[in-house]
Amino acid sequence: MESRSIPCIFISYIATITPPTGTCSSATYNTNATTVISNLTGYPYGLALDASNNIYVSDSTIRVYKMLANSTSSSNLILTAPITPQQINTGGSTLSQIGLILALFVDQTTNSIYMSDTGSSYNYRIQRWSLNPGTVAGTTVAGQALGGATGSYNNIQSSYGIYVDSYGTLFVSDYTLHRVTKWIQNSVSGILAAGTGVAGSNLTQLNGPRGVSVDGNGNLFVVDSGNNRVVKWTVNATSGILVAGGLGTGPFSTQLNSPTAIIVDGYGNIFVLDAGNQRIQQFTPGSNVGITIFDGSYNSGFSAYSYGMVMDSLGNLYVADYNGQRVQKMFVVSNSLCTGTLYC
Repeated sequence: MESRSIPCIFISYIATITPPTGTCSSATYNTNATTVISNLTGYPYGLALDASNNIYVSDSTIRVYKMLANSTSSSNLILTAPITPQQINTGGSTLSQIGLILALFVDQTTNSIYMSDTGSSYNYRIQRWSLNPGTVAGTTVAGQALGGATGSYNNIQSSYGIYVDSYGTLFVSDYTLHRVTKWIQNSVSGILAAGTGVAGSNLTQLNGPRGVSVDGNGNLFVVDSGNNRVVKWTVNATSGILVAGGLGTGPFSTQLNSPTAIIVDGYGNIFVLDAGNQRIQQFTPGSNVGITIFDGSYNSGFSAYSYGMVMDSLGNLYVADYNGQRVQKMFVVSNSLCTGTLYC
């Protein structure tokens, strides 16, 4: 999913952004998607952008690739990880190897990429790799492999969503363990941030959470995929607040169907990849009525049940089209019309 900061539409990324109290109307997007990466040999999972809008994507061949923002050909992919040889479709568990990467996040401050190395049967860890030239190995920053004291929140299973806030705190959405843990920078132990670890539908619980995001006020937004909703957890809360969906599975504007990814922009707008409905929904601040800003079924924009979604510094959206084995870009035609002040 991207850089540390929350994206502001039509301005550059910067360190920390606090959503304002104003409200925004929907941005307008081109109804047709543009393929920016088409030659993947596997199925894409994680997606991220750096400060220069270079694209990073992980796929099922156990690789992470980079494509430069100014590239005119999607064949110009640069292998980011692993650099040392490993078996395709199998991977490895050393620090110079990776397994199946389910989610990505680029941290601009440290010029590094975080990888949810949790799609294989042996790696259950979050790796951080420097994006500086010459990097051949990563560092484990979360998971039992850190060697810290055994604790109920140190274990990580399958994670499809990771986020690093402006303090360097890592948030890990655990699909299998039905919770979100946070890892303070340089810590060897996780802390429970959302959910209980037991699947459920009340607002203290989660059921198969996927994408996560944190706004400038420290509020944690969780895509509670199994409950077809998005829940906000304020700092140190023991219960969430329903902000989108949660009214059963369906295609209506107040419903979601197996959502997978989320973006919270600098105005407090919430963008949800409503994967089961094959669309992108925007929820303006304080509203639980979604606006369909892109229909992925139109002209095969992207396939159902895709995973990754990110937004660049101009407000354009990107989706890792799982079944299409490609990355699709949705160009913004006009930006949101907002009242109130954008705090960046």
